[in-house]
Amino acid sequence: MIGKLSDSFGRRNIMLVCFFYNVVGNTVLFLGQTPIMDHAPWFWSWMALGVVNLWGGVGSAYLADIMPPEWRSIAFGINASIYGIGNTLGPLIDLIPFPGTTPSHINYVVPFAITMSINWLMFLIAACFLVETLPREHRVPFTFTSLNR
Repeated sequence: MIGKLSDSFGRRNIMLVCFFYNVVGNTVLFLGQTPIMDHAPWFWSWMALGVVNLWGGVGSAYLADIMPPEWRSIAFGINASIYGIGNTLGPLIDLIPFPGTTPSHINYVVPFAITMSINWLMFLIAACFLVETLPREHRVPFTFTSLNR
């Protein structure tokens, strides 16, 4: 569905919406670990907002738009490798003994602050420098009946 939306409204617009959605989810996750939202159900809020890899489809379409055909497979391989490295290194950050950590309680404030900061930086860079790759004449009208095509 996200890919179809990007075909209708442009890659940049949908990617910025997805980035912002990710930023809000990670901000809620960080705030859930601080006294600000001490009694809020932060985990369920994050689960509702943090859909895993929401922007993956439009990101792949954007990558396909900017890469020459002979380099696309290499670019997709590098993209998948970076995603895999992030999924490996991210949880390893949780193993670092940050201040306030005890053997029975892991302090997630610092790792979540790092994740939130990186997401905010990613959103701001995208908002300032990301260019549209799908011209208006190549966009298609959005219909729910075309989602399976």
